[in-house]
Amino acid sequence: MAKGMKAIKDRMSSITSTKKVTSAMQLVSMAKLQKYQRQIISIKSYKELVEQHMQHILVAAKNKQTEIDVSYFRQPTHTNKIAYIVFTSDVGLCGGYNVNVLRTLREEVKRQPDVEHLFYFVGKTGAEKAAFYNLTATFAVSGRNETLTYEELTDEIVMPLLDMYANEEIDAIKIMYTDYKNPLVQTPILTQMLPANFQTDVMTEETKTPILTADTLFEPDPNTVLMYLAPKMISTMAYIYLLESLTSESASRRMAMESANTNADQMLDTLSILYNRERQAAITQEMSEIIGGSESLN
Repeated sequence: MAKGMKAIKDRMSSITSTKKVTSAMQLVSMAKLQKYQRQIISIKSYKELVEQHMQHILVAAKNKQTEIDVSYFRQPTHTNKIAYIVFTSDVGLCGGYNVNVLRTLREEVKRQPDVEHLFYFVGKTGAEKAAFYNLTATFAVSGRNETLTYEELTDEIVMPLLDMYANEEIDAIKIMYTDYKNPLVQTPILTQMLPANFQTDVMTEETKTPILTADTLFEPDPNTVLMYLAPKMISTMAYIYLLESLTSESASRRMAMESANTNADQMLDTLSILYNRERQAAITQEMSEIIGGSESLN
């Protein structure tokens, strides 16, 4: 009986210690989420502006009756090799955040069995767990998710892939990130960056005519402008997707830690009831032994 009570107390002590850690992680995740939420509002607006302005430039170039001869907008005649930039977390304990990303990638690979896939991971967890999903990490940036700058992401991953695309070493570049909807919903998204597929019929709601017209002036010419802007736009979008993923990671971790704390409280309540029952049974047994002993003396 005493051994059983000691085991229960040890279990309760272990759960209490673990809960202290998960509670601290929940508070940290909430603080990070609040910080990223403030950023994500302006980021999403900026993301839309970047896409819109590139579309407007293409409209203007088309209206100039200029043939767009930019490597980033070429349409490959075949797709033999695709490179993926994949945003995952550096640490675990964030619910299904990494699992959802890796499962989406695995399904993508299954749909294209004849294509070679190159995976460039940002995040230690994704690179380490890739093999469990039959994925092979080609390159990985680990341990720097929250400190990774725009310049570092561009120099280490984006520009090398852009060069490979321009040299026709790969046929497409896609980005796998997690879109932040709200604190409860984060959705894994696979989006294609190259070949770029911008709409060239962007209209204003008021006039239903292109925002930039044939009167738009390009210096020195539309192709040169697009060749300069496209890599910057792609690098900007990649960094925006990184920030969106960080926001989603914080939200997912907060939910996971909140769930862990709730489960810990439930387990402590159950173990407390079990401990009291064991203790009551032990007291009853001791009383029975004392009464039985006194009766035998009489």
